[in-house]
Amino acid sequence: MTLIIGCVTKEYGIVAGDTQLSFGDLPRGNFDRLVKVKVHQYGSDLMMGILGNWGYISPMKDGTGTHKDYFKTLNREIQKPVVNDKHAYLKIFLPGKPIIKATAICIKREKSFVLDCVTSDGDSTTIKTIDINGRKLMFNEPFYSTSPDFIENRIQEFCAEHKLTDDIQDSIFLLNNIILEVIAKGKALDLSTKGVTSMDIPNTVGGYVTMQVMTDDIHRMNCLYSVYKDSKVLLDGTTYPFARTVDHSGIINYVDNLAMLAKNSVNSHNGITGELKEVLVNQMEFLHSKEILSNDLINNLIDVMNDKYKLKLVKIKEDKADESMVLFLGGDEAEENHEFYRRFI
Repeated sequence: MTLIIGCVTKEYGIVAGDTQLSFGDLPRGNFDRLVKVKVHQYGSDLMMGILGNWGYISPMKDGTGTHKDYFKTLNREIQKPVVNDKHAYLKIFLPGKPIIKATAICIKREKSFVLDCVTSDGDSTTIKTIDINGRKLMFNEPFYSTSPDFIENRIQEFCAEHKLTDDIQDSIFLLNNIILEVIAKGKALDLSTKGVTSMDIPNTVGGYVTMQVMTDDIHRMNCLYSVYKDSKVLLDGTTYPFARTVDHSGIINYVDNLAMLAKNSVNSHNGITGELKEVLVNQMEFLHSKEILSNDLINNLIDVMNDKYKLKLVKIKEDKADESMVLFLGGDEAEENHEFYRRFI
């Protein structure tokens, strides 16, 4: 299962998610992973993240089959000029669809922003809604059967630890890191519930973070990710997101994510570039404080971002203790070639 988080206040709405599509023997951890973008915006009044299975194979008498894809049908129909209320159309289109088990966490722009969940079969067991620090969040629990409160607990803990407010910068920072943290854990993770730890749980969340931000400016789409012709690559255009090197070192995920923030903080098509620059600074301070990246690597990347994007980022003060630091996300980063990470920026 993927991870989708929706967030609204009176001033903005955000939908974020990962890009992993998992198929195979999930209970035993034997599954393949493909990249599929699951966060979408339709005009100026609706955006959503999709979960579950939106299609099926209909068998034919000759032994072949026809693939029925309701998501492709929705994309085609919902954008027709005759559809005046896209949210209302979604609520009519999806419920009652046979065979599939599909969910959409969506945000509608009205006088304020409305957060909603629409399912094909009425089952919203894994979907939660919480109000925290002036914002309303809706999300699914991808590890519901093993740890039903995993994502909720991480959101609550992260907000408390970083003293996050309901401003847009803090909400982007929150959603970005909750999803990124799960992605960076790799193909398997350990989960604890009521003192009982389950080992090597298949991690069906992966790829890279995608995000759409909606503000009062109806002319801005604020799409904070790139879609590639080759959907198997990260932002540097060369690294397969499920390669062995990525699975064994979350550093790549975090550096790649920094690149997304940096590129969008100077993207004139975004109406929130100032806010994204603040998120970028906060993200680097977070990576430093949690020792996810060394000072040396962060400052190396700052040099690249300042030069390439004409930013004026201030370097983090050097800490000699970092020279022998072993990063918890895998391996001794000091032994890695910084040139490998620089290319992501």
